[in-house]
Amino acid sequence: MLMSAAPHRIVAVLAVLAVNVRCTGEISDALPGGPGPEVEQCVAGPLLPSATPLALLSPDQYLRSVRAVLADNAIQAELDPVAGDTLTQIATEKLAAAAEAIVARPSFATLRAGICGGRAPTACADDFIASFARRLFRRPASTEELAWLRDRFDKAATDLGADDALNVVAEIILQAPQTLYLRVDGIPGEGDLRFLDGYERAGRLAFFLWDGAPDDALLEAAAQGLGDDEALRAQVDRMLTDPRAREPMVQRFVDWLELDGSNLHTPLEQTRTNPDKFPADSESLRAAMRIETEALVERALFERDGSIDWLLNTRDAYVNGELADLYGVAHLAEDPATFVWTELPASERAGLFTRAAFLSLYANPNVQSPIKRGAFLVKRTLCVALGDPPPNVDDRPIEGGASPGVVTSTREAVTNKTKDASCSACHAFLNPFGYALGTYDALGAFATSETVNASDGTPHQFSIDAAVTLPGGEAGLAVNGPVELSDYLANNEEVYQCFAKRWFGSAFARAPSRDEECALRVMGAELASSKRLGDFIVALVRSEAFTQTRVAEQP
Repeated sequence: MLMSAAPHRIVAVLAVLAVNVRCTGEISDALPGGPGPEVEQCVAGPLLPSATPLALLSPDQYLRSVRAVLADNAIQAELDPVAGDTLTQIATEKLAAAAEAIVARPSFATLRAGICGGRAPTACADDFIASFARRLFRRPASTEELAWLRDRFDKAATDLGADDALNVVAEIILQAPQTLYLRVDGIPGEGDLRFLDGYERAGRLAFFLWDGAPDDALLEAAAQGLGDDEALRAQVDRMLTDPRAREPMVQRFVDWLELDGSNLHTPLEQTRTNPDKFPADSESLRAAMRIETEALVERALFERDGSIDWLLNTRDAYVNGELADLYGVAHLAEDPATFVWTELPASERAGLFTRAAFLSLYANPNVQSPIKRGAFLVKRTLCVALGDPPPNVDDRPIEGGASPGVVTSTREAVTNKTKDASCSACHAFLNPFGYALGTYDALGAFATSETVNASDGTPHQFSIDAAVTLPGGEAGLAVNGPVELSDYLANNEEVYQCFAKRWFGSAFARAPSRDEECALRVMGAELASSKRLGDFIVALVRSEAFTQTRVAEQP
């Protein structure tokens, strides 16, 4: 196995790049980039709490919350996504229609019957209101809230009868601001500091790990305060094994890989290669690529104890007949549509970045794209911010390496295109990451050679050179091909530092402040040691930034 260079050597190389390499913009640590030059001199302090703005639940968060409360995963609703924290009129109307439909479901009748236990609606009203509000408000309703809701029930009972009145008050709770907004006030501390109470911690934890509301077990723990590390650890461990963690946790990796598209490329399912060169490309094959990627992430998180290095190095593959053919492996199932786990050749593939979803998404229609693949790895696994290309850059894709009178390999064509001084500063760094993946074509099939057609159509054959030098050690680290590249990434501390930054951003919807950079680097180093995402999540939710907040500054 390829061993990584000493972590401090890699840090030093990236630090130099962060300061000195410039395109039109620069490779920098601004968004969150590579470590700045002062990294090894900084003194780690705490992750500092910041003010927590009022946040409106997204439609997905709302539906996940309601599904959990009613134990009904089939609940669907047409809800408008809203930018900012104010509901539009049409969003309000759709929410009202959704609340009415939710209360009409059998699962609501079951929940109501379970709370009331055979009692008449009038006798049950107070218990129902308290129980239903507690679950959707994510805390016990206050005395004033309970009194107001009971008054709504009494008025509705007069007009509609007690039975329908319970449904009316349920619809009110489903649309209440306390349900729709995440609000953190905290308990006053020193100065502008506020300590989250147990319910606020539970809510923050639930929306971080489940992207939905706390369950009864978490609310019970919240009633005890969730104030010590062991209580938090116990809840994190329990929640990460709960099925509700699977979709939102996997989605974070989908977002990281940009499988749903970005401002630079279409979603995976809409991306297509040239059908004349790649007749196997199809909607069903693209769907299989996504299914495999999500299955790999899920296996790493929930069957391999959150092991990032397993995800970056595994030969396990989840394939149907189409994907097995692309990978050149047997599909051991009678039905070609059936997905099965298999093992890929050790000399050809290892880890997430050797799979067709990533490789075909970051490619051109006719040929692989070392630039796209390399830029992703530099930006998204090492957190190095690349500057904008020069304004006069020729951004036409390399199409087989052919130009009038000249036929070259794709690698040589890319090198020639990016050797200009205005381009080379960035590309000398990012291109090698893409070259190391050169043994995969635009659809993700493994190949040791490529055919490039001259302008007159004459084919030329080139052997693929995937040997590169990447940051590490005094003179760089020699890496030959994708398997060694995967091992390089899995053993590179900067990859884990990048994971730490991105998960910090996911937890707090902000980048770390300069004062927090050192504390986060310590946590990133611990993640690089354990290589278990769950350990980092536990450290994150124990931090001051997670368990405290501050009073927002007045404009």
